[in-house]
Amino acid sequence: MSTPIRDHELRTLVEQATSPAVSIYAPMAKAGPDTRQNATRFKNLVREAAERLDIERPDEDPLLAPLYARIDDHDFWQHQEQGLAVFRSRDVLRWVKLPVETLTEVTVADTFRVAPILALLAGNQAFDILTLSLGEVRLFECDRFVMQPQKLPAGAPRRLEDAVGYDSPRANLQFHSAGRGGNRPIYHGHSAEPSPDAEVRQFFGRLAAALGPFLDVRVPLVLAGQPHLQARFREVAHLPQLLPDGVELGVESMSDDALHAQGWSVVEAAVRAERRDRPLQRLSGLVAHGRAVTGVGDVLPAAVEGRVDTLLVAPDAHRLGRIDPTTHRVSLDGADGSGEDLIERAARETWLNGGAVVSVPEEMLGDDAPVAAVLRY
Repeated sequence: MSTPIRDHELRTLVEQATSPAVSIYAPMAKAGPDTRQNATRFKNLVREAAERLDIERPDEDPLLAPLYARIDDHDFWQHQEQGLAVFRSRDVLRWVKLPVETLTEVTVADTFRVAPILALLAGNQAFDILTLSLGEVRLFECDRFVMQPQKLPAGAPRRLEDAVGYDSPRANLQFHSAGRGGNRPIYHGHSAEPSPDAEVRQFFGRLAAALGPFLDVRVPLVLAGQPHLQARFREVAHLPQLLPDGVELGVESMSDDALHAQGWSVVEAAVRAERRDRPLQRLSGLVAHGRAVTGVGDVLPAAVEGRVDTLLVAPDAHRLGRIDPTTHRVSLDGADGSGEDLIERAARETWLNGGAVVSVPEEMLGDDAPVAAVLRY
């Protein structure tokens, strides 16, 4: 699993001004025979960087030699995530494994290409996963990158027996659903008498009561388990952070990686709606009222002045040009221009001023204005 880049490390990359700054982004194969292509793909990108720098022997060059030396590290390329970002200057060497597939890209400039990383981190979200089973309940503390087991709070029953008592004739019964929809529960086990839903509700009611004051209401909670168990828990739990969708699979046989991935997919949909889709839906109205701007000519000055709350940017958008340091007036270069990447600059300025950078498909913004900003004022 990838390791998130720390805030102070990211700040080093954002503020890096030692030229040349080489940024390499590459999709990676995480498993299977395709992992053999990871090193080859990266080697080709290092060679591309060498060509742009007019370096004939990248394996002997002080700047690129550390990158070239990694090509023969078989174990490294066999243990990748879906993407890889590498940043190299005279003073910096940083390898970042990414949990999402990235575009193939090589940039050689005065600053690192960090907009994709900023967008990735802005889309991160802390969340909890609660796995439901009559045999054992588990709680995990998560974000997009990591998942850690967490102890249940004092007084929280871990299994049905803890709630109904070990001497209950139905305590060891198993519970599953019947029918395609999974709405009708069936109990089976060592007793001829079926266990009523009341005992399951008692179990989950006590569990929810213990979790209420323990969990952070600002952190989304994802349920994982069979649909009928999730339905019973929702009937008795009144937790405002509980998301309406859950992971509807057999958690007993699911790996932790699979559980984490499924949990994040549920949270990501909610994050996307809140941070990307809603601002996009409101964009035209916000522009009309002066609360949003589109196009790099208006977005970049607002970012430099610290007025951008949320930057919406297409992942592969670039605009070369210059911004006047005094008037903040933007001028675009022609196809052969040598100015800086203004959209990249807008992303860095937004992040440095406490704003969020959100990746948006280009078709949602338009070719003429592949960047937009929701303003603070």
